[in-house]
Amino acid sequence: MATSTPVRIVLAALALLVGLGALPAEAARAGAAPLPEDADPGLTVLLRPGPGQPHEIPLRTDPPSYPQNRSVVVQLSAAQQTTGVRVSATPDAGLLVDDEPAPRERAVGTVNRGTRLVRLRVAATVGGLHRLRVSVSADGMPERAQELLLWAPGGAPLPGGDSLAGVVLGANGRGIETYQIESELSYRFSSRLHVVDDRFARRDTAPTGRCFLRTPGCLRYRYDASTGLLQVGEGSVDRVRPRSAYLDDRVHRRLRFPRAGVRLAGTWRYRLRVDDARGVGDQRLVLGRDGTYALTATVANIDPLYRFRIASAGRYRILERGRLQLTDRRGTVRTARLAVQAAPGDRGIRARGDLTLDLRVQPPRRRAFWDGNLLTRLR
Repeated sequence: MATSTPVRIVLAALALLVGLGALPAEAARAGAAPLPEDADPGLTVLLRPGPGQPHEIPLRTDPPSYPQNRSVVVQLSAAQQTTGVRVSATPDAGLLVDDEPAPRERAVGTVNRGTRLVRLRVAATVGGLHRLRVSVSADGMPERAQELLLWAPGGAPLPGGDSLAGVVLGANGRGIETYQIESELSYRFSSRLHVVDDRFARRDTAPTGRCFLRTPGCLRYRYDASTGLLQVGEGSVDRVRPRSAYLDDRVHRRLRFPRAGVRLAGTWRYRLRVDDARGVGDQRLVLGRDGTYALTATVANIDPLYRFRIASAGRYRILERGRLQLTDRRGTVRTARLAVQAAPGDRGIRARGDLTLDLRVQPPRRRAFWDGNLLTRLR
């Protein structure tokens, strides 16, 4: 019997799934990396959300805690029958595959037309960075491999003393939390990372001041420019790219501030329907070349009594580092911060696309807080 030629075998390795959960949408959009063009056209290897992108895996504990494993999912797709398919995984020291520290091989055998999944359970016995080599081969086809970068809590801090001072990264979107079997709760998230200087960063929406070792909200960060790897505090290891970074399982876009004194013109809006809509939602901002503005926003919490609306109009000024001064017709000054998702090389003085608006909100008889969203340009 002649060996059939594989038409397509896809290694979707690092759709890192917890149990049977799905890969976050942000991760799925973070990009894929095919093998070089001179690779065997009968095999395509794709890593999602990308090779070299660090992914967190659990640290095996005793007594055990949940979860104890995450799965590297190998997706095999063939347009015609493919025989002798094998999936191999080679862990480094301190990494377990299917509860074993030694290399593992799965004899998949024949893959008929369609798709087949192979799950490799991965965990670590030592915290820090790890590498896992995953390869796929079949009859009549050379081996194709990719190396995956994994991270487990604990271990030595990430090496690197390079600076990201002045960088601001932001993410906004809709998340899903499973709180009961077959029950889900949708929520909005708004995340910022402000790199204050060459040592400290802050994970909050509020504009930053100076940071010291004991300043609340300030965390020591380590960045290696040669690899692009970033670690904030003792948290996860992430990778910084020219226009974005993958932080806390979400894609954060690099934000740039308009030049002080510039005037923008347009209408931007944020609107997202979720089950848990606490915080600032349904924002709308209108800026004019003549220096006028109109702002509306809804602030809510789970408590139905904690809901109020912001409506303000007057004149605006853009100051340094994106500070936005809004003075309404009564002379009341409101503080905000404006940032533009600009391309590399763009000085960020134009807002032709989306922008981020963070507000200082003062609820009635409650403490003030900062919150904001990525607003989409309407016109």
